[in-house]
Amino acid sequence: MRFKNFILGLLEALYKYCYMLFVKFFLYLFLKDISVSGSKRVFIHYFFPITIEAIPCHATPGTLETVLDILKHEYPFERSKINVANLGSGNTTEFFEAMGFNMRSFDIAPPDESVFFLDLNSNEDVKTDLLFNCVLGQEVIEHLENPWLLMKKANRLLSENGLFLITTPNCHSLLSKFKFLINSRFHWFEDKDINYHINPIFLWEVENIAKKTGFKLIDVKGNSQYYFNYPKLSSRPLLASESLILTFRKVSNC
Repeated sequence: MRFKNFILGLLEALYKYCYMLFVKFFLYLFLKDISVSGSKRVFIHYFFPITIEAIPCHATPGTLETVLDILKHEYPFERSKINVANLGSGNTTEFFEAMGFNMRSFDIAPPDESVFFLDLNSNEDVKTDLLFNCVLGQEVIEHLENPWLLMKKANRLLSENGLFLITTPNCHSLLSKFKFLINSRFHWFEDKDINYHINPIFLWEVENIAKKTGFKLIDVKGNSQYYFNYPKLSSRPLLASESLILTFRKVSNC
């Protein structure tokens, strides 16, 4: 145990030293000009903490911004006719309403009558009076006991060829893999997180679930991709990012 603590302390010291040496250099080389208005927030790029102007929300910086960008490009016109369901993240609904989308929020504990009840851990059928062009599952799937239920319920909420967007902590990042090597816990699934982050999600896993619940995975992005210029077909977004943004297309009913 003492040896392990010594190694952990040594790695932490090395990490801080590397941060002081290289972060500003990385920023100078790769960081794009940012026009997002918000507050100063921190995210980790590879192993390095970076402070940036970002939209204040519960997701890591660059995550909500990427989701907004995806919807902006997917639905450039007549957004008032686009029905979007927001699952369990009602505090972000205002951003999509500001873009002109017709929003409906769902939650297990609706704070008021504008939010509809939906228990994503229950086998109970979805009850809604309309189908949606897009369903958002932002920072939801890692909180659930059964990710299969989430995919099935999203499918039932969606119209033909609808989009389903999932954001979740990235267990494939170098930081997460390194933490698992040291203490058998992924980043964002350590002792301090496990009361609410109960289900680490892997790309192969969610892609397999998607195939069996009527979806096709069409895009994978990392939150740091919003700020950094990566070469096309690069693995850097997956290795460098704290969060994943996954886009699925509904291809059949389930």
